[in-house]
Parts: sequence; C-alpha cells; structure tokens
Amino acid sequence: MPARAPAAQPTSSKTPAMLAVGAAVLLGLGALVYFRRPAPGPEAPPVQQAAEIAPTPEPPAEPPPEPVAAEAPRVAAPESPERAEMHRIATLLLQRYPLAQPGEELTLTLRNGMLYEGVFVSVDNRFVVIERDGDPVQVEVNTLLPASRARIDNEFRVELIKDLVRVSLAHRRETP
Repeated sequence: MPARAPAAQPTSSKTPAMLAVGAAVLLGLGALVYFRRPAPGPEAPPVQQAAEIAPTPEPPAEPPPEPVAAEAPRVAAPESPERAEMHRIATLLLQRYPLAQPGEELTLTLRNGMLYEGVFVSVDNRFVVIERDGDPVQVEVNTLLPASRARIDNEFRVELIKDLVRVSLAHRRETP
C-alpha cells in the first residue's frame, strides 16, 4: 500500500478570536479610564504653603488727602422756550381735561355734536368702551372732538400738545 500522505488538518482561523480578545482589551481599558477619572464636583481648595499663611506686613499709612475746595453749586441750564411752553400747555391740558381712569363717569362728545355718557371701561387704538345701563358701548376714537379724545387717548394728547406749542410759539413770533 502506498504511503498515504498525512491528512490535512483542518485549519481554524484565529482571526475572529483575536479580534474578540482585542475588543475586550480595548473595552476594558476604556472602562478603566472612565471609572478612574475624578467625579465632577467642587474642586478641593489648594493646599496653602506656609509662606501664604504668614501675615503680610501692612503698607505704610498714606498721608490723609488734602482738603478739596467745595464746588460751586451748578446752575441749571435755562429751559428753552419750546420746553417751557410745552410744560405750560401740558399742565393746562391736564387741569382742564384730566386723563380718564377706568370706572370714572365720562361724557364723550362726537364731532357731530352727539353725546355719549357712561362709565369709562377701556380704550385701544380704534375704540373707547364705556358702559351705559350695564351694556358696553364702543365709540370710534377718530369721531371724538379733540377735547374728548384728549381725555382718553394719551398718544393723541402728546401730539395735541406738540401742535399747540407750535401754534403758540408761531403766534409769539408774529406779535411784536
């Protein structure tokens, strides 16, 4: 009988096993680094050296500051004529036509002469709401006489004051 060649041994691949071992080692190292790092939190104060603890000599006392002459009182700048007139007209308007407060009895006059009387409730850019006999009534703001509108519309009031100041100052310039 002829001599048989020895049977070839099945070769097993060691690559998957080596990859698994390598991954386990890397995973283990990662876990070790992760769990060994310090926990976040307040840092411990640094240890002070003996030189830092020793008292430091105080600096020599400085001489007291020299007395400073008192400043002369400041004189307020004179008001401009426009500003003074604006203040005067705003004060008069507030006295004659005070701003209405919610809950206040109010009489509003329309440009066509019609009157609305009731309790002032609210106002927005378009309507003023008053309550008459328990029912809300909306009145268009643009239909009111300037005196009535000045009672409820602060933006209109500011523009009215500016216009009145302009007219008043122009009148002053024209009259000798």
